[in-house]
Amino acid sequence: MVTYRQGRNFGNVADSEFDFDSPLTKFAIPIVLTYFALGALVFAIVESLSFTDAVYMTVVTLTTVGYGDLSPSTVGGKLFFIFFIVFGLSMIGFAMGVMFQKMAEQVDGENEAKLWIFRASEGLLGKIGTAVLFDLLALIILTLVGAFFHMFVENMSAIDSFYWTVATYTTVGYGDLSHSGDVGTKWFLIFYILVAVALAAAFLGNFAHLFVKTNMDAKLKAVVEKGVTENMIKAMDVDGNGDVDRAEFLQFMLIKMGKVDVQSMRELNVMFDSVDLTKSGTLTMADVVAAQERRIK
Repeated sequence: MVTYRQGRNFGNVADSEFDFDSPLTKFAIPIVLTYFALGALVFAIVESLSFTDAVYMTVVTLTTVGYGDLSPSTVGGKLFFIFFIVFGLSMIGFAMGVMFQKMAEQVDGENEAKLWIFRASEGLLGKIGTAVLFDLLALIILTLVGAFFHMFVENMSAIDSFYWTVATYTTVGYGDLSHSGDVGTKWFLIFYILVAVALAAAFLGNFAHLFVKTNMDAKLKAVVEKGVTENMIKAMDVDGNGDVDRAEFLQFMLIKMGKVDVQSMRELNVMFDSVDLTKSGTLTMADVVAAQERRIK
């Protein structure tokens, strides 16, 4: 039985040689902070807002919470909003997603200090199921925090407090309820909105991922139980020689499972062929050196 093994330098050499990260991925935190600062600065100047109101307005704008208590009232503010939100939603949404993904990867890292509860949960639910579970628990805690704040600080009823909180992190923002407008409340909402909206998005994303993965695992299990058929062999036989080797089998299954796309596989095959000058089907150091020399010439 052949098993897949990573090369002995996979963890360090490969990571440095194959850098597919975009600038948004590398500089996610500075991009987010800079864009928020830009929004707050422009809103403060154009709309004549205080520092607190400018930051608050920027947060409720970019997170699309939109309570309705603050909105652009000048021509300049409205024009800035148009470009700020259209450009910002895509860029900041991606950058914030990268930030929270990196945080999740650090928590999820394989190390001795990892909490036993994470290890136990992964054994029962898998990594994605564990992410969904802990996202849900964190979201429940944040819901309680938001609701209690509005109950005891803003003097809202229990129903209105929970209603306001859920409407906030789902970014519904009906605008039918209003808070006192105190500076302390606005600063609480600034930090609460950023954390709660991101966590709610992570929960929904992981839940959707879990659903897709569960469905894909079920389909894969059914295929494995059914076994390889003649029609599958015909579909897998890329070179048309009547035989299917391991590479053809893996390529076909990975594409069908949605792990890779056809275009990416084609580009990788072209890359391999450009180095495999002898057309032997394998790469050697001599092939790599010869390909580099030819590229220099």
